[in-house]
Parts: sequence; C-alpha cells; structure tokens
Amino acid sequence: MILSLNSNNLTGEIPAELGNLSNLTNLSLGSNSLTGEIPAELRDLENLSRLYLRGNDLIGEIPSELANLSNLSELALDSNQLEGEIPSELKELSKLEILNLYDNQLTGSIPAELGDLSNLTNLSLGSNNLIGEIPAELGDLSNLMILSLNSNSLTGEIPSELGNLSNLTGLFLGGNNLTGEIPTELGRLVKLDFLALHDNDLTGEIPAELGNLIRLNELWMPNNRLNGNIPAELGKLTNLSALNISFNELTGEIPPELGNLSNISTLILSNNDLSGEVPAELGDLSNLKILGLGANRLTGCIPSSLRVVEENYSSDLSGLEFCDDMGITP
Repeated sequence: MILSLNSNNLTGEIPAELGNLSNLTNLSLGSNSLTGEIPAELRDLENLSRLYLRGNDLIGEIPSELANLSNLSELALDSNQLEGEIPSELKELSKLEILNLYDNQLTGSIPAELGDLSNLTNLSLGSNNLIGEIPAELGDLSNLMILSLNSNSLTGEIPSELGNLSNLTGLFLGGNNLTGEIPTELGRLVKLDFLALHDNDLTGEIPAELGNLIRLNELWMPNNRLNGNIPAELGKLTNLSALNISFNELTGEIPPELGNLSNISTLILSNNDLSGEVPAELGDLSNLKILGLGANRLTGCIPSSLRVVEENYSSDLSGLEFCDDMGITP
C-alpha cells in the first residue's frame, strides 16, 4: 500500500496513527509544510520500503526507532530543521540504499556504523553542523555512488579508504575544515564525474593520480593551501567542463597540456603564484567561456583566439594583452 501526498500544501504534524497502517510500503509526504517531530510510532511500519519526508519544516531529532524498519530502502529526511545527532542505530537498516539527511541542523559526528550499510548507493549528509573526522569505515560502502558531506564543520584528513569506493560518481567534501593532503588513492575512483574539495585547509601538491579520473566533468579545489606545480596529467581529463584551483599557493608554469581539455568551459587558475607565459595551447580551448588567470606572476600574452572570452564574460586575464595586439602570432 502506498500513501503519496507530496506537494499538497499539507500543514500540521504527521499523525502518529500512521504507524497503524501495517501494510504501508511507501509513505511520501515530501514538499509540504508539515511541522512537529517525526512520530516514533512509524517504527511499526514493518513493510515500509520508502519513507520520504523531505522539504518540510520538521523539527526534533531523528527517532532511533526508525532502525526497526528492516525493509527500508530509502530514507529521505532532507531539507527540514532536524537537529541532534545521527542515530548510530540506523546501521540496522541493512536494505537501505538511499540515506538523505541533507540540509538540516544535525550536530555531532558521522557514525562510523554507517559503514555497515553495504547496500547504500547515496549518502547525503551535507549542509548540516556535523563535526569530527570522516570515518574511514565509509570506505567499506562498495556500492556507493554519491557521497555528499559538504558544508559542515568536519576536520581531520580525507581518509585514503575513500579510494576504495570504485562505483563513486560524485564526491562532495567542500566547505569543511579538512586538513592534510589530497590522498593519491582518489585517483582510483575512475567512475567519478564530480570532485569537490573547495573551501577547506588542504595542503601539499595536487596528486598527479587525479589525471586517471578520465570521466571527470568538474573538479573544484579553490580556497585551500595547495602548493607545488599544476600536474600536467590533468591534461588527460578531456571530459572536464570546469576546473577551478584558484586561491591556493600553486607555483611553476601553466602546463601546456591543459590545452587538451577540449570540452572545458570554465578554467580558473587565479590567485596563486604561477609564473611564466600563458601557453599558446590554451588558444585551442574553443568551448572556453570563463578564464581566470589574475593575481599570478604570468608574463607574455593571451592567445588571440580567446578574445571572445573577455568580450562576452567578466574574465580575469591578469591585465595581459592579447598576442595579436602585441604583434605576436601565437
């Protein structure tokens, strides 16, 4: 039995009496204006496979009693005002494939016990107030495709064990207080489409192994303290549409191999300590719409084929002139 009342302008609290609907398999009350707490009585819905309460104004803690829902495959409580800690008891939901607690006011650390949810494909805990380190046990989630932990207050290093998540397509760790180096093991995530590590306190060099992520579409690493050279291996990411590594401490020259990024529309390298000339090969980037090179120590000129970028967009070209304006044929 299915009870689906999404987007129906519902108000008031969720009735505890719904726990009496023993044959219910799908309870969907998303995108309404429901208030109050999640009734603990929902624990009695032993046949429930989907509990979808996202996009309401629910408050209070996540009831640990929800761990009794042994047939649950999706638990979506995102975009509410839930608080308190994530119950470690959720590890009992052995059939769970989607756990979405995004955009609440949850506190405490991420329970290491979530690493027991072997069928999980989507773990979204971003935009909360979570603290502590990322549990290495999350690296045991071999079926995981999306791991979203962004916009919390997580600390410590990125666990190298995340490199074991061979089915991962999206890794979102931006907007935390993560430290240490980017693990080279992330270069094993060959199905990855999106990697976001921005707005942390990461140090060390950009691993050349990231050049193995040939399916990568977007790579975001601005606002860290990364140093060393830009790896030439990033030029192998020919599916890349956006690369942003601005506001770091990168040195050396721009690799001419970045001219191989034939699909790229956003390339932002500004606010580093890059030197040398702008590679003529960047002039081959025919899809480029946003180019940021400012606040570096670059010399030479901008390939004239990129003139359209400056004319149509507010690009930061570091005050450099175009090559044809200087009588130079790139």
